[in-house]
Amino acid sequence: MIYSASARRRAILQKRSSSRGSSRGSLASPPSSAIHITISNEEWPDIIACAAENDDVPSFQINRRKEIKPLNRLLQPAKFRAPFAKKKAEEDKKNTIIPATKKRHALDPICFVIKERERVDTIREFINAQDYNAALTSLMSDAGEDFHYFNKLKNESDHSKQELFSRRHGKLKCSIDAEHSLTNERTCLWHGETDRGFPLRCHNKCLNHPYEKVTNYLGVLLPRPLDFCAYHTRYCNETVKHGDLPIKIRVPNEFGLCNECHVLKTGVQPPILNRIPGTRRKRN
Repeated sequence: MIYSASARRRAILQKRSSSRGSSRGSLASPPSSAIHITISNEEWPDIIACAAENDDVPSFQINRRKEIKPLNRLLQPAKFRAPFAKKKAEEDKKNTIIPATKKRHALDPICFVIKERERVDTIREFINAQDYNAALTSLMSDAGEDFHYFNKLKNESDHSKQELFSRRHGKLKCSIDAEHSLTNERTCLWHGETDRGFPLRCHNKCLNHPYEKVTNYLGVLLPRPLDFCAYHTRYCNETVKHGDLPIKIRVPNEFGLCNECHVLKTGVQPPILNRIPGTRRKRN
């Protein structure tokens, strides 16, 4: 409640003097700027009665207000802070447990089997209920997850390949060397010049011999590579038909065959090429 300053001062001083048993009369009140008093709810009835007896303030003009709370929020009781601290501790505990649980379940293959069965049963229910749109959506989402999982594994494998390849004696490097040794990586040895005198060189792979084999350093039998590619080889590659008699190639083609063998194999004559693929200008 709000009342006049004089009535408030007289009521408070009168109450204090009566409680202390003091016989002092009316005391000089201190200046209003020096008064800082907090009044509890139990003291309000006595103050209202004193103000009504002195007729300083009408009773209908006295308003009631709540008790003044301390400005320092750190002085709040611990019972108001304890629930929040307990809740935060529980959340932190859950955050530390959930990832480990997920990781453990992620490594368990039985969980994958159960999930796949549940997904299949869900799709089957959609189909039985003739809800084909939902079934198609579920299948498309499964395909998207599969692609995402594939890309994730691909990125991880690419990273591991780079690490292994960077090592001097990595297993991947040995496997790559072994794989390359099983294929023909030689390039054609042909070189020539243009009408203006510019040097040319062929970058096509060499043609393999049809029946002769060679052994590489790993002990694997491979076809013997020739010195030229299929376009620049001089004689027909079909030795089974011609035998040991070399038949010269008149029109260069991608199979390295003479005109007769090319017609028997493809049914058409070899086209005349203005520029052989793989032939580029030599750079010094």
